[in-house]
Amino acid sequence: MIDRTRRFQPLTTIAAVALALCAVLDVGARPAHAQTTEENFPCSLRRDAQNCMTECSTGTFFSQCLCMWDPRQLLPEGGQCPNGEVCCWNIPCEKNTDEVACVRGGGSTDGVTPKNCSWTADDECVCTPPLVNAGYTVMDFDMDTGKFFAAPFDCLCPFTTVEQWLRLDVCNPPAVSKLGIKLNFAKPANDRILLKGTLAVPGGFAVDGATLEVSIGGVVKTFTLDAKGKATVGTDQAKLTVTAKKGVVAAQDAKLSIKLTKGAFASSLSDDGLVNATLTDVALSVPVEIELNGTMYAKTHAQTYTAKTGKSGATKNPK
Repeated sequence: MIDRTRRFQPLTTIAAVALALCAVLDVGARPAHAQTTEENFPCSLRRDAQNCMTECSTGTFFSQCLCMWDPRQLLPEGGQCPNGEVCCWNIPCEKNTDEVACVRGGGSTDGVTPKNCSWTADDECVCTPPLVNAGYTVMDFDMDTGKFFAAPFDCLCPFTTVEQWLRLDVCNPPAVSKLGIKLNFAKPANDRILLKGTLAVPGGFAVDGATLEVSIGGVVKTFTLDAKGKATVGTDQAKLTVTAKKGVVAAQDAKLSIKLTKGAFASSLSDDGLVNATLTDVALSVPVEIELNGTMYAKTHAQTYTAKTGKSGATKNPK
């Protein structure tokens, strides 16, 4: 897939209060929901670090904090947040422990209607879509490098790994209904992958000439679809079934089928646990990334893997 990893300046200076708060809240691996000023009320109205964290006090940070200052804003002491930017952010959804704080922390405009955060029947505060990456790389989550991830943040993408989300910049899953991988360790170049599911396509979508790029566990294939939504490249096949009524394509979940055969896929898939060893029903996950005309879909798909050393290995959907 296209490498969308971005380069960022190292965080060389971080305010002491923000560092302490990061440690207490244990936010070393929390990706961000990129909120605008309007989506981040009331915290975005606070324009300096002291006012942003006015409710906080040492030792009881989270129980009192309403907002979090972004330590990437390397401003002079008492400095104001630049015009047009958000430096003070709402606390993460998952850290809220009651319904009122959950809705408020999500940026609700009236304190009642959920926005970004919502309270579930299981008494949990969770994220509400859409979720987008706010521009971090995987290295920004590595505490050993001296880089600390603090704010803005609130939600993990539930469909992908952290690395996928940060690299692809999407939290938009394909509906994968079936994934099956067969590896032939005895006869090279005889591996197979079958994927079935759906992709959400917009109204007016033109399937003829559409580009479909697929990565399954690092096995990457590119197709150009014809007027019937079909494509064949060597022994590989793709089909996207887009329906139209009286020539008009409405927004829909289009059926997708990918069939890759006679390939040498084992080396690409070994990092995902599909190794040449004797194993039975081992639970693992395989990243699926699909790009359709520039729109990205990504999901980490659960599988069970059974293999015999030197002979074969196969995955299937878990029961």
